[in-house]
Amino acid sequence: MPFQEVIQEAVNLGLLDVVLPFILVFTLSYAVLQYTRVFGVEKDNPKSNINAMVSFVLGFLAIAAVNVLDLINVLTSSLVISAIVGLMSAILVGLVGGSSTSAIVAGLSLATFALLALNALASRGVIPDWILPFLMIGALVATIAFVWPKKEPATQQPAQQAQKGKKKEEEFSEEELEKALKEASPEKKAEAQMEISKAIKEAIIKTLKK
Repeated sequence: MPFQEVIQEAVNLGLLDVVLPFILVFTLSYAVLQYTRVFGVEKDNPKSNINAMVSFVLGFLAIAAVNVLDLINVLTSSLVISAIVGLMSAILVGLVGGSSTSAIVAGLSLATFALLALNALASRGVIPDWILPFLMIGALVATIAFVWPKKEPATQQPAQQAQKGKKKEEEFSEEELEKALKEASPEKKAEAQMEISKAIKEAIIKTLKK
């Protein structure tokens, strides 16, 4: 049997309409319950058995309700299209020398998913038609706000400047020390070594007495 006929037979048996939506709802529900630990913990671990059973029931309820199943299929198709758009955008950005993990790629994917999902929800009567343009504009504004480069807070700038100044002082002190060692006489160098040895011994004694 050709491969296309096998896939078509799986689709006819409900692969796209039942099996995949059930797996999606079950996986998302189980992940959320495991992360939030709503049903408590057992030996510092989430109660996986209860979380799995609840997720299993939620998955069956989702595919049993026709409206919910139709909504899941619509959102899933929008998610797939947005993922393809994000992947193609990442490839194009990478070809021109940009970062494939930039906020522009993520923002474009989110905007595509939001617009497609809102349009699909409006076509099925979930969202009123008159509010659809406002929601789309809001999604675009939120995407631009997400992608727009953010400046560092002004409170962090003095601390960074102070750290840079301290580093310059340390570099200047090392240069000054090297210059002094070159210009010092042998007697001065011997005296400096004695002072260093004395300071090291005092530091060791203070540490041991603590």
